[in-house]
Amino acid sequence: MSTYSEIIPLASRRRPVEPLAHPPEPARRWGGLGAALFIGLTIAAVGGLGLYCETRARVDIAALSPVERAEIFTRTRDDLARTCGLPDATAGALRDHCVEAARFVLLFPECGEACADAARALLPHARR
Repeated sequence: MSTYSEIIPLASRRRPVEPLAHPPEPARRWGGLGAALFIGLTIAAVGGLGLYCETRARVDIAALSPVERAEIFTRTRDDLARTCGLPDATAGALRDHCVEAARFVLLFPECGEACADAARALLPHARR
């Protein structure tokens, strides 16, 4: 047996590659358009969920009997007038309670213009 053998380069053993009839299309990247679309859909979904929750709350309140609805409205409105007018109601847990009660009383159809103005005065406002 001979220790000498012929060395064949790998390049000579490769088969020729036939060109494709149609070159493949490069992968499309969405980039900024995809990100903008995702952000837009996310904002729309969150807004739709918020609108659904508020509408659902109004429907639930409207489904109450007129007597029950009037009692709940009166109790909440009186709570706003008595509790949220206190000096301690400007911060902390009492402030949070007043904001939630103001949002709640605005859902009632019995809340007229004066009631709505008083409730909106308790809600936080955007500041510059």
